[in-house]
Amino acid sequence: ELYDEALVVLRSTAELAPNDLGIEQLMIRTMISLLRADYASYQSLGPELQELTLTMGQFEEYLQTKAEGQRKAGQITGSFETYLELIEHSSKQADISAHVTAALRLSSDGVHVRIDRLVQGQLHTLLNAATEQQRQQIEDRISEFLQAAVATANVNQLRDFSRYFGTHPLAQQARLELAIALIETQAGFAREMLEAEMLLIHLQRHAADDVLQRTTMVYLAKLLSLSNQHALAAQHFQAIAKRWPNEPVFEDMTGIELRNTELQRDEFKAFRDDDRQWPQGFTTVSKTTDTKGEFPSYQRIYNIQLLEVTGPWNQGTQVGYDQQKNAITLRDPNGNITQQVSLHRGRQIFGTQYQVAYAKVMGHYMFTFVGREMLAIDLLSAKSDPSEAILWRRSILGPNANPSSPIPVRSRVSTTPWGTRRYHAIDNAGRRLGMSGSISLLGIVFQNQEDLYCVDPLTGDTIWVRNGVPIGSEIYTEGDKVVIIPPRSNNPQHKPLSLSLIDGNIIVAAEGEEQDENDTASTVVASSERWKVSGFKALGYVIKGSDITLRLEDVSTGKLLWQVSYPTGIRGQLLDNKLAVMQQNGKFEIRDLLSGEVVVQKTLKAEPQLSNLYVIEYQNRFLVIPNRSQSSRGISLPSVGLQTKLINGNIYCLDKQTGEFLWQTPASVESWGLPLAQSPNSPVLAFIRQLNPTSTQNRTQGSIRSEVFCIDKRDGRLLMPPREIPGYIRIFNVIAEPAENKVTVVADKNHIYEFELSADPTYPAAPVRMLANSIPASESSFNQFTRGFFDAFGNASRAIELNKAEKKDAEGGPAIKPLPVKQLPQQRIQRVPIPIQIRPGAPKPLPKPAPKPLPKPAPKP
Repeated sequence: ELYDEALVVLRSTAELAPNDLGIEQLMIRTMISLLRADYASYQSLGPELQELTLTMGQFEEYLQTKAEGQRKAGQITGSFETYLELIEHSSKQADISAHVTAALRLSSDGVHVRIDRLVQGQLHTLLNAATEQQRQQIEDRISEFLQAAVATANVNQLRDFSRYFGTHPLAQQARLELAIALIETQAGFAREMLEAEMLLIHLQRHAADDVLQRTTMVYLAKLLSLSNQHALAAQHFQAIAKRWPNEPVFEDMTGIELRNTELQRDEFKAFRDDDRQWPQGFTTVSKTTDTKGEFPSYQRIYNIQLLEVTGPWNQGTQVGYDQQKNAITLRDPNGNITQQVSLHRGRQIFGTQYQVAYAKVMGHYMFTFVGREMLAIDLLSAKSDPSEAILWRRSILGPNANPSSPIPVRSRVSTTPWGTRRYHAIDNAGRRLGMSGSISLLGIVFQNQEDLYCVDPLTGDTIWVRNGVPIGSEIYTEGDKVVIIPPRSNNPQHKPLSLSLIDGNIIVAAEGEEQDENDTASTVVASSERWKVSGFKALGYVIKGSDITLRLEDVSTGKLLWQVSYPTGIRGQLLDNKLAVMQQNGKFEIRDLLSGEVVVQKTLKAEPQLSNLYVIEYQNRFLVIPNRSQSSRGISLPSVGLQTKLINGNIYCLDKQTGEFLWQTPASVESWGLPLAQSPNSPVLAFIRQLNPTSTQNRTQGSIRSEVFCIDKRDGRLLMPPREIPGYIRIFNVIAEPAENKVTVVADKNHIYEFELSADPTYPAAPVRMLANSIPASESSFNQFTRGFFDAFGNASRAIELNKAEKKDAEGGPAIKPLPVKQLPQQRIQRVPIPIQIRPGAPKPLPKPAPKPLPKPAPKP
């Protein structure tokens, strides 16, 4: 009634002052408030309202209010037409203000939402409330909207369809058409190609139609080829040929025909063989120096853990943080740095804080957390300029944080059930920071203080924001749903939530259905930590008595998927979606975390002093290193930032498929450092260490030295005995060059070792045994070097002679007759004393005293 009276007064006032904008604005607000309160009673105000001077925001608010009022009044078709008018108006506004951040609207659930997502959520509700006839009319209008966009290949119209009808089944077709249009018309623009790749990856994961899958795969391969990602493109063409060998996939070509046609191009020459192997023959090593300035004199790159990888990705690619350059680096499986993006605007990550950083990857889109901010990086264009490579960045320290103040981010370490360390970023109150969900085309969800943001993955623009979420909450996203699990708290309001990824509203049961008590993840097992495995699947654990129970659960329903118990004292390592575990009694296994099935199982030598387990994947094998704690006086690890671990134990080689031993005996290494992040494609495995003076005299002489030695991953043989390096190792890298059959181990600018692998026959050799002993470090390394050198030299000489003999036999030359061997008589040799003449005047030699008898052993009890 008050609004009615106010409107009457405002109308009278407007007649007296028709040009007063203030009065007109009050009239507009009053009319919209009346329409929102009771649309059925006040819908006649619509024509009068539209005659007034409305801002673009006010017109959108009017249309939104009108559509909601029509829906509540049962005018489903009219409400849909109003939403179409709102879509058209919003699209025009977006074209006019392309670089202006879209305004957020407050939803009925208290979430600030971008207008397109607000409309998308309402359209979903509208379809559920429509009758069969009304639903068919709406479906026809949606189909007309899509056909008009496809007919003109209009990128903006196709984007609008995905934005407003993203949950509709036709959205998959719209996304495919948009990706094709971007590839064919926007091929010169890097970000448009990245957008196309993300669209195709999304379709690969969610499209069920086989024809759609074929087309998606073909265009993804073509996109990679256009972006000079030829290795990945070749893999996709090979995969198409295997999946659809005789079915038409592109322009009447079958999968095999398409692969053969594409791989004949010159740029694919090096990638035609998808199963290329290193030669198994003789390996030579030579020492060289950096005369071309290829390597810096100092480099320290710390690995950033990869939490999620989806889409095209070179397995073995590593993400790192260059502490000296304050940059994110990308290192390919061969050990080459392919991209380096400076974080010049951000402060350096000091101390152990680099270990809290993580990255998530979707194709060539990378989302990373580096301690103070979230960043999105374009890897497709391989740009190093931050202005081109960094798509967007967001601080997680809140709007009032002062960049010049002391760093408020700290780290906290915890121990996993399998004995490894896990680092988290925390604030001054000990609450976890940097929490985020998976990368999704619909948005990336992360937390900033108590605000939960969903942002556009390509632009970083806010899609929706929800307030009042406890700091440190776990975030899981899959499909169009988000599950939020707050940290342990005595606050009864801190409960798990199930939210819509579309608009951030709480998901409730449909009308006529009962709310599932598991739907908000309230039954997730109470454990100190969880590890995301895939989507809503998370690995948790419970310690009870002397047993550790690992269990996989769906956090969206609380359903237990599998569980297994181990005795305490196990050691393990996560390998993507697998977990390698070893018990002290020698039982070793690798378990698939999604299925819970054991894929590799073997009994190794018992290790009562087992301290860590390291597993290295190489081609068709696992190198398994059960490590034991052992003091190494005078030995330390070079600080090169490559996750170097001190090794004291055996090295086993197991077949990936069968779990059988590939080496007859294990190798054994003691008191040497193993950089775990060295090139995974290299057949050469390098060990390094630093020898520190152990006495005051040696310290004053400044005799700090370092060492490096190398073995072959394939058979464990020693390829290079320990080589001494004066001073510290300040740069280290292993670079594989498969095309040249060469591996380069860089331990210093003046100590570079090149290994050349050949097909020439080589001698059989047992796996290396590089053991520590009681000899001082310097003398021990010298003896090991000498012994290893002459062993290798002798074996190499024998191998060369055998090779020459085989070549001569093959050429038909005369065979070399062995010399006759004279048989010695089988007689016992008698000892004959030889008299020693004594000079005159010389003292006579004293007789040697008889040896004292050994004491008798004490009788056994």
